[in-house]
Amino acid sequence: MTRRLALILTGLLLAFPLLAAEPFNLSPQYRAALFRGRDHVIDPDVGLYGVNFGATEPQVLEALGEPNGVIVLTERKRAYLYGSSHLLLFRNGRLEEVRISDHVFDWELSQQMDGHPFFDLGSWVVKPGLRKGISFAEARKLLGRPESKPDYRMSYDTEAAVVTLGFHSRSGPGSEDGFFLATLAIRHYGR
Repeated sequence: MTRRLALILTGLLLAFPLLAAEPFNLSPQYRAALFRGRDHVIDPDVGLYGVNFGATEPQVLEALGEPNGVIVLTERKRAYLYGSSHLLLFRNGRLEEVRISDHVFDWELSQQMDGHPFFDLGSWVVKPGLRKGISFAEARKLLGRPESKPDYRMSYDTEAAVVTLGFHSRSGPGSEDGFFLATLAIRHYGR
């Protein structure tokens, strides 16, 4: 019995440094001071909410606080989930991509999550003025793309990124004002 107890205690002691090294608080708390005065502006060539693309994971954690979740995609890629609507993707420890939607993964799971006042309740705006809920026609006008036909997706290149806008339809294909901006994906390639 004592030998068995000694083995269990030794195992726990060996595992403790691994558990203590966990870099994330698994019960993140909203820290209002981090977001006071912060706007919801996203510049595909620079960054989002005051955090530059290319920032390291520790820099993002310092600026935005602990994420609600972390997904290890591959050895070199991680995703931080903020609220249920924002997914920040890192490659080799640097912020490279952002995805924004009402829920970035399964709807039923997102309904069980605690929301995040800044990420889930705020209204983002992408330079040159694209906002959630604008019509396809308004987006086309802001982007200077009169040839674009109403559809569920519109992509465009900036100096350093590819931006993909996702539209939901309230009326069906072909209706210019029936498509409304709902999702956003930005893949930043650096300068």
